[in-house]
Amino acid sequence: MTKLLGLALASVFALAAQPAQPPDAVKELASLRAEIDEIDQDVVALLNRRANVVLKIGLVKRRIGKAVLDQGREDQVVKNLAEANHGPLSDAALAAIYSSIMAAMRDLQTPQ
Repeated sequence: MTKLLGLALASVFALAAQPAQPPDAVKELASLRAEIDEIDQDVVALLNRRANVVLKIGLVKRRIGKAVLDQGREDQVVKNLAEANHGPLSDAALAAIYSSIMAAMRDLQTPQ
């Protein structure tokens, strides 16, 4: 119990030692976070739009007997992203993000 009380007191003192945040900065942070929330909504909508097209591609691939994974196409997507990228994300960061996106999209194309 005394160890728990000591941790609680240390937390209180650590919080008290933090400088007060200016109200303008707090408002700005809230505003920027709201902007991020709006952008995230747009990203989700675009990902689902992409997923709907991917589902159609999966149907066509099955019809013509083509494999789900087309490494050449995925390499081309990453190349296209690098050409379109003007930062601040690095090409490597975009490639990593899209690697996860493309893996999820491949899963959609894979028959259950």
